[in-house]
Amino acid sequence: MTNENRTFYTELPGGYAEVMLYDTNDRRFQTLTGPVSFFVSLAVAALLFGMRIGFSLDNFTITWRWTYLWHILTVLALVLVYTSLHELTHGLVYVLLTHRKPVFGFAGTFAYCGVPGVYLKRPVAVLSVLAPFVVYTIIFVALLLTLPVGAMWFVLLIVFMDHFGGCFADLYAFALMMRQSRDLLVLDSGKEQRFYDRTDFERGK
Repeated sequence: MTNENRTFYTELPGGYAEVMLYDTNDRRFQTLTGPVSFFVSLAVAALLFGMRIGFSLDNFTITWRWTYLWHILTVLALVLVYTSLHELTHGLVYVLLTHRKPVFGFAGTFAYCGVPGVYLKRPVAVLSVLAPFVVYTIIFVALLLTLPVGAMWFVLLIVFMDHFGGCFADLYAFALMMRQSRDLLVLDSGKEQRFYDRTDFERGK
């Protein structure tokens, strides 16, 4: 018998089989998606740059000042803060929808959040992977379009690039989920996600 909840199962129901393993720490995945995520985030940042400042040689002339070292340290600090908020947002969705305690950690170069031991129904998994992208994209874009342009504006733009690039793995997971049926279940350990779907025989019943 499987213990069924409104949003997840504690055991894999009968008639299901594993259809995919999604591991963002896989070296081939990182090799293929790393450059793509970088150039996409760069293009989005360039769009915001053009909307607020415009493109000219004068705007790309930089004279080094020691105060820029402070800005570099600010970028690093904000990236760490944002990374924590990103994963906490995943976890908040899991807590609200499953009432299960999420786990957090690092696997290679990736921070992760998961809720091991339960098979999530597709709507829960989808909401969790999309939440940070939707919430923080709105916040970053609103700030970048309204704050005065200055050194801290550029700091925020760089952190926004980190956000956009970092969400690529989440968006890719979302695309993979939407390719499966509505019956999809996701086992999210944080380090990897295993997708389970009904077999053709069970779906035809």
